[in-house]
Amino acid sequence: RVCTGVLIGGAALLAILFVFRETPAVSRIPAVGRLLNTPIASLSSNTRVMAWGVAIDAWRERPVFGWGPNNFYYAFNEYYRPAFLRYGWGETWFDNAHNIIMNTLATQGFVGIVTYLAIFGAAGWSLWRAYRERRLTIHTAVLATGFLVGHLVHNVFVFENPTSYLYFFFFLAFVNQSTLEGGEAREASRVGGRSLSWGVPVAVFLVAALFIYTTNLNPKRANNATLLAIQQLQVDPKHAVSLYREATVIPTPHVDDIRNDMARMITEYIPQLRAAGQDEIAKELAVLAFDELQKNLTLHPLDIRVHLLAAQLAFARAELFQDPLYVAVSEQLFTDALSKSPKRQQIQFALISVKMRLGKYAEGLAIAEETFGNDSTIGEVWWRRIIAYAEAGEIERAREILAEARQAGVAFSEEAERALDVYVPTSTEQLL
Repeated sequence: RVCTGVLIGGAALLAILFVFRETPAVSRIPAVGRLLNTPIASLSSNTRVMAWGVAIDAWRERPVFGWGPNNFYYAFNEYYRPAFLRYGWGETWFDNAHNIIMNTLATQGFVGIVTYLAIFGAAGWSLWRAYRERRLTIHTAVLATGFLVGHLVHNVFVFENPTSYLYFFFFLAFVNQSTLEGGEAREASRVGGRSLSWGVPVAVFLVAALFIYTTNLNPKRANNATLLAIQQLQVDPKHAVSLYREATVIPTPHVDDIRNDMARMITEYIPQLRAAGQDEIAKELAVLAFDELQKNLTLHPLDIRVHLLAAQLAFARAELFQDPLYVAVSEQLFTDALSKSPKRQQIQFALISVKMRLGKYAEGLAIAEETFGNDSTIGEVWWRRIIAYAEAGEIERAREILAEARQAGVAFSEEAERALDVYVPTSTEQLL
């Protein structure tokens, strides 16, 4: 009766809050007010909901076993939708569907999702069977079932992490122990009551210590060495390289991340070195970073983030060494990345610039038009297209497109306006 009363009272309270959701008293309630005032129509344009759609597309390609555990990132790249950029560059990278059902469906397919849901089904069935056999009270059965339902619903909007896994596994262990039949429980009690020799706890301790050392202490040492190397880049680049070498020889499963982090910082630091007239050091760092990224490309051939970073470094090498060969290398890396994420604007924009640098104007313009056709509601797509025509020498066409953009009310950022002033020098008044 108490539980029924609580459910009825909760439902009534929720109904009252919904009716008065637009009043200041309700709308100011943290989280609740925002949730109640969220338009239903806006959910379809939420980037997380869009990511769920990507997960379904990925599952359709590999419906049985999926893309493999932790591989949603690769599926997202292949089925990336241009509309993600409408919400900013930060919303164009997803390594998880933010929904355990959709994520499991994409990464582990039909087999994985059935297995995952079976865990909840088996736990719930065990609880209520134990209750019917009077081995469990109604309160325990109801509360435990509530936990299962709550955990599953919670995971529909997020994803598992070490903390949630920890309490979920402990809960499953509790369910298992609580629902054992009499004979099984007595047997478990007898086994648990046996005395252990010193050899077992010592062996367990040694294995645990080795596990902690290899998965925690060694990565910590490597990360600290990498941080010191990054800090030394602007102080003593040669010492930074030495520290980086030390970091990469420390056994750690994250050596690929160490290479990526160092290469990213070097890419950002090269312009400062060139401005300071330290081209030789810049060359040494560019070669180091590019060579290290080649190892990551071998290790992760589908990771387009490595492709993008390596392509940027190849372009930097071309300028530092005055070697056009590396412009072609950059083009090849961007092209390879685009084949793995065909509609990602970040790659398309970069590839357009490289094509123009190589004098492949027709190819660059074709990519610009394709990007525009994928989603013409994004301001950056317009101005990148305009600049592409200007770089190809088609100034009049660039001015026509700019006039179309002004007439359509396309809003450009300050950066875009400055770029347009350089590439298409004409006033707004003249265009109108």
